[in-house]
Amino acid sequence: ANALCLFVTKKFNIKLWNKTLLVASIMAISKGTWDVMTVLPDSIGWESCKERLGETGLQEMRSMHIMDGDFFAEMFRALFREIAIGGRIR
Repeated sequence: ANALCLFVTKKFNIKLWNKTLLVASIMAISKGTWDVMTVLPDSIGWESCKERLGETGLQEMRSMHIMDGDFFAEMFRALFREIAIGGRIR
């Protein structure tokens, strides 16, 4: 146990972890923001996309109110769904 504590205190670099996690967080938020703002259709085509989403996924997408001034609220709801529920709606 002492060897592990010594290793952690000598090798652990809080600045490096802080920068790494900050960059990863910014990249994740940027990716989510660009996913929401993208208007390009799915590369597999509309019919295949509808099949992959299923009825529940389509309802989730239809219930989003991104373009009527509620962008940030919908972005946080989508983030919550990705983290808490873990299912893909896209």
